[in-house]
Amino acid sequence: MPVRKKCWVPFRLRLLLALICAAGAGVYLTYSGIVRNAAPFISGEAGDRLFSRLSMSASLIESAVNSGIEKTRLTAARVGLRELLARTKEGALSQEDQSALLSRLQDAAGTSPSITAIDLMDSRGKAVAAIPPGNTGRNLSGTSDFRAGMEGVYVSAPRGGRAAMEYDITVPVRAPDSKPDQAPIGALRFRLTSTSLPWETADAGQIVVSLGRRQGNALKITGGAGGDREISLKSPEAAPFLPALEGKEGFTTLGTDEDKAIYAYRRLAAPDWVMTAGMPYAEASGRGAGMLKKARLNAALAFALLAITAFFIINVIIYPLTETARSAAVLLEDCGKPRPENDAKPQPELIDEALEAASERIRAGAYRGAELENETETLREEDADLKYQNAELAKLNKYLSERETKISELKREIAALKEKFGMGARE
Repeated sequence: MPVRKKCWVPFRLRLLLALICAAGAGVYLTYSGIVRNAAPFISGEAGDRLFSRLSMSASLIESAVNSGIEKTRLTAARVGLRELLARTKEGALSQEDQSALLSRLQDAAGTSPSITAIDLMDSRGKAVAAIPPGNTGRNLSGTSDFRAGMEGVYVSAPRGGRAAMEYDITVPVRAPDSKPDQAPIGALRFRLTSTSLPWETADAGQIVVSLGRRQGNALKITGGAGGDREISLKSPEAAPFLPALEGKEGFTTLGTDEDKAIYAYRRLAAPDWVMTAGMPYAEASGRGAGMLKKARLNAALAFALLAITAFFIINVIIYPLTETARSAAVLLEDCGKPRPENDAKPQPELIDEALEAASERIRAGAYRGAELENETETLREEDADLKYQNAELAKLNKYLSERETKISELKREIAALKEKFGMGARE
């Protein structure tokens, strides 16, 4: 059965990877911080530029509408036209009066090429005169233009396409010498066409401009890819218009990261319209995106430089560790353990193993020294005991020697006495 060897990553590589990861984390946090802090400024710059372009177009449109309102009012204030319209209450106009009305309307239409149609309506909404003349006699009483125009100046919702925009201006016509609170005798409607609006498409990387007017809970808009349409105020498409309907002006960003777009919005007071201009956020923030691209490139270069620096620093850091590992291998061999092959173990583990082997050897030596010390102390005690016993034996030997000497002396004395007493008996 094959033996599986332990798979490990060299310490040098682990340390290098750790330094590179730390450098990468630092660079990433720095770059993300730059992106996070720069995003509001980039968005603000893009929004300001888009709003500036929107305001320029809005000013042109508003100027054209104001000029149209003034022309309509001046025409409605002409005494001859008012007198002729007042005669409609008395009955049908004569052919001569019809021609006079048409002549006055033609004069008004000739003052500007933007005027494409004119309707003069009596108090019942009937077109008593019109340009083109074929529209004469139509009943316009059901239109919002007539109903609102009888009460004051009314500008219809814009309509048209990308090449031109069309809208109606309706003003009341009052009888000559009428009082301010007297009801008008009819209404005058001008239809005008404007070519000053920059209808552009986002598909071509340009601005999408839309104009609209509120009608109850709906919004009639024109422009963009959808053309003329009516949308609900609650629909997502109406979101860019809502701030302008509240009288605000500025810019905002809508959508997710994939389809994020920036919109500028503004209200046109004279026609009571709202106007928006939108374009993809990435394109609107082109200059800021370029700055972020440079920051991203600088971050990548910084990371590469830090990685190269880490590689050289590792060599400086690892050199003392390598020398220590070699000494550790020698120490292992001195401790009676097999010397590992080159790079058989990570250097820190080799050093730890050598230190552990040396510690075990030192502990074994200390234990053996303690045992020898105990044996020495035991021998000292036994030696002291032997010395004590020798001293006692010496005392006993001395005592016995003295006693033996005394016994010998006594024996001599006894022998002397026996000899002395024996001689006396013989005598």
